[in-house]
Amino acid sequence: MNWIMERVLNYSEDILNRKINACVKHKWAVKRFLKDYEACQNNNGPFYFDEEAVEDFYWFAREFEHTEGVLAGQPIELTDFQLFLAANLLGFKKKENGARRFRKAYIQLARKNAKSQFLAILSAFITFFGDEKQRAFIAGWNKDQSDEVYTAVKEGIANSELLAGKWRESYGKIEVFRNNSVIVPLSRETRKTGDGKNPSLAVIEEY
Repeated sequence: MNWIMERVLNYSEDILNRKINACVKHKWAVKRFLKDYEACQNNNGPFYFDEEAVEDFYWFAREFEHTEGVLAGQPIELTDFQLFLAANLLGFKKKENGARRFRKAYIQLARKNAKSQFLAILSAFITFFGDEKQRAFIAGWNKDQSDEVYTAVKEGIANSELLAGKWRESYGKIEVFRNNSVIVPLSRETRKTGDGKNPSLAVIEEY
């Protein structure tokens, strides 16, 4: 077990031991995670847990920098809660084809808890490192909402030495050279075009 997963498991235990305050639904999520993680260790079920994917996400997040406040210019350091989210979304995979087990997530946080920042990192991670072409669409009720996550993606990858020269922005979307993936902001006005989007990743801000 790597030290990233130790943080996730310690966080989960702290939730259940009431060292960290949490609502009932989050406690349920923690119990489910621990049960699923333990099942993967038995190696007799349909899923396995990819610890390297979670660790890769942690190090990728550090390519992003804070852009505001007293931490401006410093690398993003994911909190234990954010690592818990990443472990749920990226860690569990199907043995038959390596596809992620969980395809949908509902994340509800109070303001100023870096939700948009986390979604931006997740969007960039999936699009830049997918083996096939990924289509990531960031939707909001209005353009300002969808632009918030999209701008966070753009600012993050612009500050990354790892991703320098590996993408471009044109016609209001980000294009990844390695796999031709795209990240596109949308709003409800987009439905007037009638285009089919066929997303690999859909982020719905302020759902």
